[in-house]
Amino acid sequence: MSELLTNNGRKIEVLDEEELCERGKDFDVSLGFVRVQPGRYLLRGDYVKMHSNYYNFQFRQDDVLCLSWPKCGQTWTLELLWNMKHNPNLDNPLAKQSPNIRTPFFEFDMITGISNSHSVPEVMEAFERNCPGADPNNGIHTQLLASQKSPRIIKSHIPLSLWPDDLLKGTKVVYVARNPKDAVVSYEHFSRINKVIAFKKDMDTFIDYFVKDDLMYGPYWQHLREAWEARNKENFLLLFYEDMIHDIIGQLKKIDKYIGTNLTDKQLENVANHCSFNSMKGRITFSDNVGKSPEGGFFRKGKVGSWREKLASEQADKIDQWTKEHLSDIPFKYEV
Repeated sequence: MSELLTNNGRKIEVLDEEELCERGKDFDVSLGFVRVQPGRYLLRGDYVKMHSNYYNFQFRQDDVLCLSWPKCGQTWTLELLWNMKHNPNLDNPLAKQSPNIRTPFFEFDMITGISNSHSVPEVMEAFERNCPGADPNNGIHTQLLASQKSPRIIKSHIPLSLWPDDLLKGTKVVYVARNPKDAVVSYEHFSRINKVIAFKKDMDTFIDYFVKDDLMYGPYWQHLREAWEARNKENFLLLFYEDMIHDIIGQLKKIDKYIGTNLTDKQLENVANHCSFNSMKGRITFSDNVGKSPEGGFFRKGKVGSWREKLASEQADKIDQWTKEHLSDIPFKYEV
């Protein structure tokens, strides 16, 4: 395993062929993987090429950066944020654009591999239109973001510790957390239908990777622990998916105060209805990288407690034990 030390003090460990070969029995490994310190986070191999670009990205005072571990309610939260900022009266024609354009995925180039990041047609069209003459090898999504008008809503799964230390001094961050059992079930489903991740095995195997901190963007506990410890800082808002399901208007009022949109009750109701699970499932599609299964595609259940339908008692107990060891002080909810 080779190691690189970045100019900003992060250590990148590149997984060797032996480890990739072993991992390749269960996932696609064609794009390589790295582990990044602090946190030992597992990311795609092109993080080596893109880390400086990401670390030095120029945020603006009115940006909202939405962070989460995968499949924890981030897509919903991004839609809420964008519509609160740009479409509270449901009359903005840009709302018909794909979320890939309205709320770009910051590190998408790393996820798909820089050479494959042109695979989403609407993103390439927007890039060529808004960034004439720009080199896509320097990151399609970050350059597209740089060309966007304010206020920007930005999606990322990169954990807090891999951003600049002064991120929260000028950028508002919204972090979405979800109880571990529902998060695992949703991520396992997504990992099977996502052609870039291409998980090939069963739930037992996936849970083993989870508790060993060896899923992409893992360790989950470390990712969430960093957010939990930042929850009282200025320019940081921690949301729980379960609270949003239970009382969306109450949570929207919290978000409204935090991002300064000052919406009326009617506007909050507009946003809540427009961004309901059924509404989003009916009007939003994503790239060809995401397929479907008998359980659904990108949008699966959109509820709390679906882990009861998927996890055997031994599997649930294994995640509970892991949670007790790492996140016992965080008040997760498993039913609403």
